[in-house]
Amino acid sequence: MIDRSILLRFGAVFAIVLFIEANIWLSGFAFADITLWAPGVDMIKSGALPDLWSVLPVHPGATFLFGSALVAQTGVSAFLAMKIFMALAMAVGVTLISYLCYSLRPASYWWLLAATAIAPYVVMLDMTPPSALAAILSAIYALLLLKIRESPESDNLLALLGICAGALAATRFDAGGLLLLVSLPYIWTLVRERCIVILCFAGLYFGALNPFFWINPIEHLASAIGQALTNQHSPVGYQYHKHALILASISALLAFAFAYLKPKATSVPRDFLLWLLGASALMCGAIMLSSYHPVRYFFPTIILWEVFLPLFMLEFAGAVFQRLRPAWLSVEFAIFLWLFLDRFPPALYMIVQNIAPRGLQLWQ
Repeated sequence: MIDRSILLRFGAVFAIVLFIEANIWLSGFAFADITLWAPGVDMIKSGALPDLWSVLPVHPGATFLFGSALVAQTGVSAFLAMKIFMALAMAVGVTLISYLCYSLRPASYWWLLAATAIAPYVVMLDMTPPSALAAILSAIYALLLLKIRESPESDNLLALLGICAGALAATRFDAGGLLLLVSLPYIWTLVRERCIVILCFAGLYFGALNPFFWINPIEHLASAIGQALTNQHSPVGYQYHKHALILASISALLAFAFAYLKPKATSVPRDFLLWLLGASALMCGAIMLSSYHPVRYFFPTIILWEVFLPLFMLEFAGAVFQRLRPAWLSVEFAIFLWLFLDRFPPALYMIVQNIAPRGLQLWQ
């Protein structure tokens, strides 16, 4: 049973994050490929499915498409339904990330810093909705895997990891499949044959959350493989989101330093750090070898590292600068202030842009 104070704390986190996400996704700024996804939402709302060989089921983006179609049943347009669903889904995802950080390190402010880093991230608008959801689900997957590393006897955690993997694969088949594939050898070292629990729940929830799979599962999987093999677009997007790549790289460098130079300075097990580094390299390598890989395909890995960045920074500061810093300077506050100034200005601009006209109307 979850303590009442924890429910209140993360209820407040959800309310604040939902306010931020609503102002980002419901702003006047369109997210990537909005005109591509809207017809798919309208088709599903009317009871039809997009063609299996079209771009839509290949992602497959099922969680986003069918979630948005469900919202559209209330009578709103497909465009508005997509924005409402993304605001709700991102708020739930960020709150889960924050809660998992707290459950892993309850004495740390990691939970607050992680939410501060991810909630106001307006760069999510530059990704397609499935890529944004996949990034959040990948971070949740990694946090659950760390919990399994620290509590390998829990069957509930194995089931939750499988559910997350299934939801991720139903959102972005490539990201979910790759992450599960590169994590299975490590999971085997932790729980041995009990990893079958993860595979069963992953398959069950991939099918349950992906109605494209219900109609013709073989053809559905063939459409994904077929498009990947025939798509000959050039790599695009490397000139964008350099800031996010830099932060993820800093996080990875800190993990490397902890793993090889000062493993006792971090609370994260060395074998998990090595898996995180190896899995990221394998996933990025596999994506780079594909025929089409815009930068948004790398964001499941990038966001994963950015969630761990506050923890690594806290532990690095504690190990290196604890005796050097002035007594009045809080490391936690300094990191929070940096993340706030780094992430909030664009989100604050959207919030003001949304609220100011309504305030003027009320004033008049």
